[in-house]
Amino acid sequence: MERIWLQREAQQNQFVEALVGFGKAVLVGGVIIFGVAGAVSLLVGEDPKPRYCSLCDREGHDARKCTRRGERLPIPSWLENSGWCECCEQRFRNTYWHHYAGRGVDKWMEMCLECHVNCGHNGHTQNDAVRPDYCRKWAA
Repeated sequence: MERIWLQREAQQNQFVEALVGFGKAVLVGGVIIFGVAGAVSLLVGEDPKPRYCSLCDREGHDARKCTRRGERLPIPSWLENSGWCECCEQRFRNTYWHHYAGRGVDKWMEMCLECHVNCGHNGHTQNDAVRPDYCRKWAA
């Protein structure tokens, strides 16, 4: 009788050990899967949402950087045209003052008509004004 009882106890111990081993394997596997999933989600991430301006409703900037903010400052009368285009660095008979930094900022640059439209307004005068880093006329 004692032998049967010892055999049953041994079988139960083996069963318990198998369950504990299985539980450990599931726990370690779950930790590995969640760790890999977390690392992938951190690496992939989501694309940042585009910024929208509350003043002009355009994408790509916010109200702090809006070039349409503030009253438009006129170009002062004491500022004379020299005939030198600051973009393509050539002399022209007619040059224009380009107000590139926004309406309420005292920053201008003298440009020929072609550079004013193509470089200063990205091809159309309805586009926002920018300060060109290079002359598109010479880059083409």
